[in-house]
This record gives sequence, structure tokens and C-alpha cells, in this order.
Amino acid sequence: METDISLSQEIGERTTFDRDELGAEYIKNLRSPEIRNTVLDAKASKPFNWHGQHQLTFGAQFIRTTLHDQNPGAQADLPDDQRYDEKFTVDQWALYAEDEWRLRDDFALTLGMRYSDHEHYGEQVNPRIYGVWNASPSLTIKGGVSTGYRAPDIRTITPGYAYTTGGSGCSSNTPPSCGVILGNPDLEPEETTNIEIGAMYEADNFTLSATAFHTKFKNKLQQINTGDPWLDGPQYLGSDGNRYDYVIYRNFNVDRAEITGLELAGDWSITPSLSARASYTYTDSEQKTGDFAGFPLARTPEHMASLRFDWVTPVDGLDTWISANYHGSEIASGLRIGDDGREVEINGQTGQKYAPYTTVDLGVNYRINENATLNAAIYNVLNKEIREEEFRTVEEGRRLWLGLTTNF
Repeated sequence: METDISLSQEIGERTTFDRDELGAEYIKNLRSPEIRNTVLDAKASKPFNWHGQHQLTFGAQFIRTTLHDQNPGAQADLPDDQRYDEKFTVDQWALYAEDEWRLRDDFALTLGMRYSDHEHYGEQVNPRIYGVWNASPSLTIKGGVSTGYRAPDIRTITPGYAYTTGGSGCSSNTPPSCGVILGNPDLEPEETTNIEIGAMYEADNFTLSATAFHTKFKNKLQQINTGDPWLDGPQYLGSDGNRYDYVIYRNFNVDRAEITGLELAGDWSITPSLSARASYTYTDSEQKTGDFAGFPLARTPEHMASLRFDWVTPVDGLDTWISANYHGSEIASGLRIGDDGREVEINGQTGQKYAPYTTVDLGVNYRINENATLNAAIYNVLNKEIREEEFRTVEEGRRLWLGLTTNF
């Protein structure tokens, strides 16, 4: 029997600076929220034979999420210099088991079950079944049904808690468009039922795959811009020197929603030194209930595609790559209605259809020696601007990334 125990902790802290009234300098915000995710995972795996080969894996997991921050909703009446950090904690744990059962040399069936217990939402059981058939040395067919469960994060369910949103530089928009998301303890966890079937064909110098999928959501987690000012909290300073109220954003559940789609992917070794990789995803999503019934889900474009080339240069240790990423048009409702695009109406509600866009990235990797590799990339080479006031989302402009990878 093989066993594995792991303990990990991820810490994220956000520190912001606001301009003073004269706009001459930036002053550190007294709020500096910190979130810690601690995960303890223990599992064991054992092979055995019973009407075929089995690989049984079982284990347990404990997750503690801790938020250290002020609670603006509960401390709204206190002066800025008297507000204090509070500690909010959410615990959840799970037991899980999975068995990969090889019924024949060319067919394996995987059965799995996960039992979860969340501090606020109680017990949840999620089964899954998946089959893989090696129809020939080149062709593999696979498919299955699984269920999923996602609890709202700690910030969204803490009563009175508020955290800012609106995109980078929201105070500089015309007009300023900064928002605040308020905690909603009445949110329900998101549940999914997923069905997929796919095939992969492998040849000497290329691989092709196709996967069709369908997902049903219960209590799909979404966000909406209410348009209402937040009068219980502080104002913010716009780039024009005036103070503005934050606009309230609200998290809510869509009782039912569905996604149906198709993923295509391929890899091609054109020459020993040049290879290509391409992918395409078609997604048809729909909110079945709620105020925006008939609209697609937020941040779900109908078409997405990517193309990448990798070249091993004649220079020893030097590799380069270039990629293009296409983000198709999408119809936004509620949260993401901006000033750009074309107005559309579905079931009496107004939304906005945004145009597609493409970004291009370039990169290079240089192997210094057996233990070290230098990496560099220029993302969004053409500096495509995706602004918050137009698209209700922000994509970073042209940027340079440098890295060093070492092996010991």
C-alpha cells in the first residue's frame, strides 16, 4: 500500500494605496485583507485483483479558510482610525474513495465517491463514474457522468463584509465606476451534474481529440451590479478630484442553468524542431430561471480558440514560441453591461453583446545549464486594450515576464 500525506498553506494579502485630496501622493489604505487557505490531505492507494485489476484510492481532506480584515458593514459607524481587524474562519472536510477497475485489457471503469461536510452548508455526497476504452492502439474513447459541489467563498457569505471591485483603475474611468461586493449569508452552494464523451486519435506525428459536454447547474453562483450606492461605507476619490459612493454588487444564485459544448484540440510535430498546438471550444450556455432567464452565463463566450507554435532553434538550449488567443463575442447581463457593444433584449431584459478580440504572446526559454533555465515572455504584444468601462472586465496590456527555473 502506498500512502501520502501533505500539508499546504496559501496566503494572499491585498494592500492598496489611495490618492490624497490634492492628488499629490498616495496614502496606504488602513485595510489590508489577508486570506489563508490551509489544506491537510491524507490518502492511500492499494492494487488488488477481483474479477479484474483494481487500483483503489481512498483518503481524507481538511480545509480551513481564514480571513483577517475589517468588517465594514459591522463597523460602519466607527471612525477610520478606530476600525479593527476581525478574524473569520470557515472549516470543511471530506472523505473520498476511487476505484479504477480494469475489466479488460482495453477497458477501465472508474467509480468514485466524495462525502463533504461544510461548516455552513452541512453534508454533501458526490458520486462519479467514468469509462476509458482503448478501441485500437491509436484510438481512445472515454466518457462519464460526475457531480460537483462548490461552496461560496468566505468573503461572499460573511455578514456585513464588503470588498471592492470594478477593475483596475476604476477610479479613473469616466465616470468613475468602483463597486463594492457585500457578503450574503443566504447564498446556497453551487451543484453540478456533468456528462461528457470524447475521443482521441494518436498518430506518429499528430494527436487529435474531441469532447462533447453538457453541464446542469443548480444554484449557479452569479453576480449583478445593482446600480445602488453604498451609503453605509466610505467614499472613494475619483481621478477628477471628486468623491463618489461605491456601487453595490450582489452575489446571487440562479436556480437552474445549463451549458452544452464541444472541445477540439490537436498537436502536430511539423518537423523535429517545429510543432503546433491548436484548440477550439464552442459553448452554448443559458440561465433557465431568474431575472435573466434566457441569457448566457456571465463570462461565457460562445467561441474560444488558440494557436501556438514552438520552435527549437539551432542555438543550443534556446527555444521560442508564439501564440494567439481568440475570445469570441459574448452577451452580458447584469454585472457586465458596459458602454461598448450592441444592445440586445431577451425576455424583456436588456443586455449587451460585445465584439470578439484576439491577443498575441511571444516567449523564449534559454537553458543555461542542466540545472537552470531562463524564461522570458511578452504578453499581449499588440497591446490590445480591454477596458472596464467598455467590457465590464479588464485585460492587462502589453507586459514583460521574466523567470528563472532551477532544478536541484
